[in-house]
Amino acid sequence: MSEAEAVAEAEGRPSSGGMTLHSIQCMRFVAATVVVIYHAYISFVPAALAAPTVGAAYAFGFGKVGVHIFFVISGYIMYLTSFGRPGRFRTGQFFLRRLVRIYPIYWIFVALYLAVTAMLGIMPLLSPMQFAGMLALAPASAPLVIGPAWTLSYEIYFYFVFGIIMILGALRGTIALTLVFVGSIAVGMVLHPANPLAAMATNALLLEFCMGVWVARITTRHALPRGIGWAAVASALVLYGAGLAWGYDRAPSAIVWGVPSALLIAGMVVLEQTGRSGLMRRLSWLGDSSYVLYLCHILLITLVLALLRTMGLAVPLALLMIATTVGAIVFAALFHAAIERPLTALLHRAISPRRRLVAAA
Repeated sequence: MSEAEAVAEAEGRPSSGGMTLHSIQCMRFVAATVVVIYHAYISFVPAALAAPTVGAAYAFGFGKVGVHIFFVISGYIMYLTSFGRPGRFRTGQFFLRRLVRIYPIYWIFVALYLAVTAMLGIMPLLSPMQFAGMLALAPASAPLVIGPAWTLSYEIYFYFVFGIIMILGALRGTIALTLVFVGSIAVGMVLHPANPLAAMATNALLLEFCMGVWVARITTRHALPRGIGWAAVASALVLYGAGLAWGYDRAPSAIVWGVPSALLIAGMVVLEQTGRSGLMRRLSWLGDSSYVLYLCHILLITLVLALLRTMGLAVPLALLMIATTVGAIVFAALFHAAIERPLTALLHRAISPRRRLVAAA
């Protein structure tokens, strides 16, 4: 692995041949931002003394699509960083890299959430088992402190299955991974498991990770024409619109949101591969802090709500949403630059085989 690729992976940036894929970074930022907007809306409606209309609540509910874009991107990045360069896939090293990418920053924000909620007198009371499960991102306990962390449980499960199965190789592993997830989902449709772990392991959302893996495999092995990219993006937008018009709660979200998200990611990657990416290049740095943005925004919303209650203010809903969204983006960018980036790079170097070999010599 080159130094450029090592730095990119340490920061969670997808790279191909040492070059950052700006399209993926842009989409990471978009996905995180629409989730922030959605949570800001449902949180601030009461504080703004505004009665949510059915149409507005439904429209802002589209923000949940960000999670599905994230899942597709995750599958894409895992394949690209594992098979997008020469070298043998190593399960142990893969697990280490994913653990140092997810958990340290997550634990920092858990501490921040607990400190702030304790200060505000709203800290959740957790049993020792719940606390341990929350730290480990167990399915039943992950959202007890940071609500959106439920998605990280899916990420961890996907990493676990991917890390084991992909030792079969790029093609055979991708096929096997798809068969395992499709099979487990079929079992879930029959048994309807109540256990949180079993329910997660049989959820159709897992198909979205597979979609991302297939998108990465196809776009890295085949030179697709630019027209395919535009067609994929256009198809994604049409399907998103159709889902909104038809009713996105009337079908499994893996179909309503997952399929167009996969088309969107595929189209954006092809467009970057086949043409200039000036705009994407200028905006892609915002994607670097998307993980922090995803983790921090509920905390900032909580602080704003506490401030409004303390001061007895009723601020216009639009102003609350815009200010909090922009504030979360700025905070995430600063936190990434000051803490996440150097910490993750340090941990990545600590587990690097090359570093251990030099130290041993």
